[in-house]
Amino acid sequence: MQLGLGTGLESSWGGGFEIAYPTPSGFQKLDRLMFRAWFLNDDGGYLTSGRSFFIRYLGKDLLLSCFNPEEKTYVVKSPIGATITPAESEVVWPVWTLDLFLTPTGSMIEFARFHPPARPVCDYVEFADGALVGWSWDKAYVDDCVKKAADAIAAGVNFEMVRY
Repeated sequence: MQLGLGTGLESSWGGGFEIAYPTPSGFQKLDRLMFRAWFLNDDGGYLTSGRSFFIRYLGKDLLLSCFNPEEKTYVVKSPIGATITPAESEVVWPVWTLDLFLTPTGSMIEFARFHPPARPVCDYVEFADGALVGWSWDKAYVDDCVKKAADAIAAGVNFEMVRY
């Protein structure tokens, strides 16, 4: 993928796309992760940085879909296991959503949200034959993150964890 894009780690590409975690039955890969990056304005507004993506597995193959401003899907084929043909059309919801905000001072504020299977979310991506063709986001949630980020900056808070 780095050769095709002409960029590497210095441009936030390569390494870290596959995230594994230990379980009692062995390591599992984190699946269905949505990452969005935003710029915060001095006036409290925000805009996309153009660095958003969604990762998921189709069998053993990793699909990395970039969105906002353009929609493109890269397939990282696994040397292990057979390739699975993607569905003609599908909607996929993230298990995790990460929102990263770059502040006017250069600080970064990140929000991580786990989506339990029983709790529907407004964030999703749409695929046709395995390629990203659309996406939707929970604007109310992002607006709330922006407000919390502004409050944290004003209060000088460095870390806060909220369970819901």
